[in-house]
This record gives sequence, structure tokens and C-alpha cells, in this order.
Amino acid sequence: MSNVVRALDGRRAELASEESLTQSIPHTRPSEDQLMAQIVDLVGKRYDAALEELGLFNLVIFGKTGAGKSTLLNAVFGENVAPAPRSTISTS
Repeated sequence: MSNVVRALDGRRAELASEESLTQSIPHTRPSEDQLMAQIVDLVGKRYDAALEELGLFNLVIFGKTGAGKSTLLNAVFGENVAPAPRSTISTS
């Protein structure tokens, strides 16, 4: 038997095996809620892994009063991690 015929027979057997596997898998599409749950789960796992890899760190920012240090931190982290104090400068 030639190498080509052996290769074709082997591929035919692989395809038959794959077809039998896919027949047992339901061919329904997941709902939006299921997809969202999968995405949230995946993002959560990746986020946790990134935090673990990064570890804890200390961050120091220096600047004059009112220079925008808290605003910068909040913008970088995308949440209110350093509430900006109310201005004490009088405009009247």
C-alpha cells in the first residue's frame, strides 16, 4: 500500500472519529446570559491571575495641593480609589 493511501485511510479514520464525537454534542447556541457568564468567569480568572503575578505594591505621588494627584490616581485605576478633597480655595 502506498504512503498516500495509508495517509488517506488514517485521515478517513480520524474524520469518522471526530464525527462520532460531534454527534454527541448538542448543536444549540448558548443564550446571551450563558455567554455573559462565561465571559465574566474568564475575565475574572485572568484578572485574578494578573493580580497574583503583579503582587502588591506601594505607590507614592508627590505634588502641590490641588495639583490633581487624587484625580490622576482615580483616572489611572478607573475608580474612586483616592477621593479628591473639596477645594478650600475661595473664589469670592
